[in-house]
Amino acid sequence: MTFQLLKRGEKEIQLKNQYKEVVLVAGETGNGKTTFSRWITEDDGQLVALETNEDSGDFIVQDIHGEANATITSDTVFPTLMVDTENNVPYYDCPGFNDTRSVCNDIATTFFIKTVVDYADSVKILFLINYPSLRKGLDRANFMKLMKHATELIKNVEKFENSVALIATKVDNRYRNGGTIFVDDNTVIAGIADFLEEVKNELAVQITNSALEKRRFYEVAIKLTSYFLKKDGEGYSNIGIFRRLEQSGSLNEFPRLLKGKENIKRIIYRNLTFTKKVEDDFGYTISLESMNVIGGLVEEINESVWRSAVNITDGIAEHFNTLINEVRKTIKSLHNACGSITCPKIV
Repeated sequence: MTFQLLKRGEKEIQLKNQYKEVVLVAGETGNGKTTFSRWITEDDGQLVALETNEDSGDFIVQDIHGEANATITSDTVFPTLMVDTENNVPYYDCPGFNDTRSVCNDIATTFFIKTVVDYADSVKILFLINYPSLRKGLDRANFMKLMKHATELIKNVEKFENSVALIATKVDNRYRNGGTIFVDDNTVIAGIADFLEEVKNELAVQITNSALEKRRFYEVAIKLTSYFLKKDGEGYSNIGIFRRLEQSGSLNEFPRLLKGKENIKRIIYRNLTFTKKVEDDFGYTISLESMNVIGGLVEEINESVWRSAVNITDGIAEHFNTLINEVRKTIKSLHNACGSITCPKIV
């Protein structure tokens, strides 16, 4: 199954020479990466929000012609190329980190992400996570899981300090003062920043009492979190929000979405810079269970290579035996044609 997925990936993934500077949209499965990628790359007038199931309250983004394909489902397996044609910037909607559907998917998707990164010359990376995972007082496990995968993907986070941003997805439209005052984008982002500061301070405390491996992870996670917390005047330059779609309709009819998109594009195109990469800048994000399976896959590959080598050897031997016999026959024919000329005897 793993090899079949890898083979499909070779055909499905679009790698184009004109797109060597790419924006990666990364994060855990189920955080709305595909919906976000379509929203940020396409014209709002050409996109509509559609409810996935009647009265479900969940919406996806689709173009006005109703063209649906794998890019609007939540089960992205292969990194999908989407281009912001207005700015001629390519985005890759990446499969979710640590794909929980199967070990095969987990191994294949992490390989595909690395394939896209290796092909690119320079990158910017948007890390997406759902808003409830960034609220104070709630469980931090999802955010720490994102940090774990992010620091496994980027081996040297300092190098990409100016190329990473955090996007909160599925942000609810909330009101305060008895439902009379809308909680605006800046207030939501300030709350996210408070959460990040709290996490950063807590990690700093835990470093002193942690084993070496965890200590290294905490140190890198603190650095990455600090990059998200960069300020631009009074605001935060590397934190954006993508509000939850709450009704059907054309996306250009939703002023709050338009404002959020304007801010995120400012982050991507003004605040972030493309950083040139080398081969060893990125690693593989993969679960422990999948790591154990990889050993078996390596053994299977070795056996396959050995079988192929044996078959090749047998084929070469057979080919040369046939060739020698043909040469011998040719020489014998020439010998018989010698007539009265004395020729060496051919056995």
